[in-house]
Amino acid sequence: MDFLSYHTTIETLSRQINESQQELLNPYLGKYNLTFLQFQLLRQVQQVRQITVGKLAKVMALDAGNVSAYCKKLEQKALLKKVRSINDERVVQLALTEKSAVIINSIETLMLKRCQLSWEAFSQEDQSCVLKGLQLLNQFFDNVLKEGEVLE
Repeated sequence: MDFLSYHTTIETLSRQINESQQELLNPYLGKYNLTFLQFQLLRQVQQVRQITVGKLAKVMALDAGNVSAYCKKLEQKALLKKVRSINDERVVQLALTEKSAVIINSIETLMLKRCQLSWEAFSQEDQSCVLKGLQLLNQFFDNVLKEGEVLE
């Protein structure tokens, strides 16, 4: 496969995977009046300890101003809180509230239950192939980023 075909296929599959994840999550998110993006932001805060709005924006590949507005809405819903760093009071970090931690855990538990049977229907070989493919794709992008050259 030539690189252009590969690139187009990867973009299409990435979009389809993202859309499928969103479609799977939407019924659960609706129960808590959350959008897919809000849920993703909360999960990133959960996964990346001591994260600031700026770092969250970078991780999510979003504009910092937009992320700040999303965070403000999540604060109003009592799902996110801002905490001043102990080491440097100028640094404000994001943290989950107990309410958001419970919501994330509930949604993830339901999603795991929903997806587990389909995953188990895959053979061990197919499961390994999926994981290996994703690892290789991640390695590919890591290599591209390490090259460091930005073309204009």
